[in-house]
Amino acid sequence: MNIKITNKDLKASNFQCAIIGIYEDHSLSSSAKQLDKATSGHVKDILQRDIFSAKAGECLFLASLPKLKNESAIIVGCGKKNELTAKVFRQIITAVSKALKQYKISNAHCYLTELGVKDCDSHWQVRQLVGIIEHHRYEINAQRKATSKKKSSNTTLTLYSDDTKTSKQAKQAIREAQAIANGENLSRDLGNLPSNICTPSYMAKIAKQVAKKYPNVTCQVLSESEMRKLGMNVLLAVSQGAKEEAKLVVIKYNGASKSKAPYVLAGKGVTFDTGGISLKSNAGMQEMKYDMCGAATALGSIQAAAELELPLNVYAVLACSENMPGDNAVKPTDVITSMSGQTVEILNTDAEGRLVVSDALTYCERFKPELVIDLGTYTGACMVALGSYVSGLMTNDEELATELTNAGNYTWDRVWRLPLWEEYDKELDSEFADMKNIAGRWGGAIIAGCFLSRFAKNFRWAHLDMAGPSANSKGGATGRPVPLLTQFLINQVR
Repeated sequence: MNIKITNKDLKASNFQCAIIGIYEDHSLSSSAKQLDKATSGHVKDILQRDIFSAKAGECLFLASLPKLKNESAIIVGCGKKNELTAKVFRQIITAVSKALKQYKISNAHCYLTELGVKDCDSHWQVRQLVGIIEHHRYEINAQRKATSKKKSSNTTLTLYSDDTKTSKQAKQAIREAQAIANGENLSRDLGNLPSNICTPSYMAKIAKQVAKKYPNVTCQVLSESEMRKLGMNVLLAVSQGAKEEAKLVVIKYNGASKSKAPYVLAGKGVTFDTGGISLKSNAGMQEMKYDMCGAATALGSIQAAAELELPLNVYAVLACSENMPGDNAVKPTDVITSMSGQTVEILNTDAEGRLVVSDALTYCERFKPELVIDLGTYTGACMVALGSYVSGLMTNDEELATELTNAGNYTWDRVWRLPLWEEYDKELDSEFADMKNIAGRWGGAIIAGCFLSRFAKNFRWAHLDMAGPSANSKGGATGRPVPLLTQFLINQVR
């Protein structure tokens, strides 16, 4: 999407479609007043006919306007004038996004930046406006016939900014929003591909393409034989029932001097999860192609950091594997020695995400990281607890918990903290190894975090269980938590 900024108000602009706001009491925003005057009272006439209530998010498309040639407008309800919160503003922009798509509008002037949102500055408003519209423009084109592929229109969106200072802030906000959207789209494209295409090798291929695109990004791919030499036996245990070889993809963005410790993302990249020998039931198994979304969002976040040229070093370690019930598959009660030297009794082969990421966390130690964030679609238990709205957060660092929570609140890609108490951790103790990979029935999301915490003793660490918000049955992969992670990185240099 091509985004421009104008300092001209509506009466001084040439527009094809104007997007203006009207409050629930039928009071008009500044631009709505100008449109009403230019059309000899047409806007007020519509309100008097009681065909538009102006409740928050309600949209009315005016295909033609009196006294204006070839111009149209989207008027959007903004709710109660003094109650325009961040939540309501996002609701308004979501409605506008859908209207732009529904009416195939390719050139619009948006005047919603003039609305005052409680406790939010203009930078936030523009970030949300651009980010939400870009998010809703995404089309799933994976594997359609060329004749039936949906074409994304080349939309131009012009945003109104009333002064030079605000315009400068808006330009930076647009840059951030579009970099995040591009990272989200990369993640969504990978997640939406079928698993016979998006294999561990394919993930490695796309990571290499990202590295070629940006001068400060490099990519290294470790084969199974290389991982075996490193002692990454727990990761390899997950892949040993599959014909597809596992890959450890290490992609590095170096935006700062080599002496600066990197921020490292460790992503779960299980490109299809049958459950292995602990085979899943048929219901919902098709959604297991999304089990690589942790790795996909780590890659998308690296791309966003590179696009924004953040003065940081950001690395991602993508633990990519399939989990299949082959004749060589790992079995319940097998004991495997991890890269860290700790032994793991595998009691459930469907608790595989924590296995592939455990060795990835140990691998991260070599970078002497500033911190490590692991992320993945780890547990259905997290969805039972938190639904599809937020990611579960566990961490060994209070400051990191606050920073991730704040970044999530700013982007509305939110997290909710869960405990890592000793009572839970003790449930992983095994009579036959240093630990089991599962415990009892209850607290499954926390147990997964406790398991991974045993491999994260040597650095600041956070664990994100993104099982809920990473994908949905209607729209496919969401690209979350790319906004959260990118905002967290942006905050490190502000």
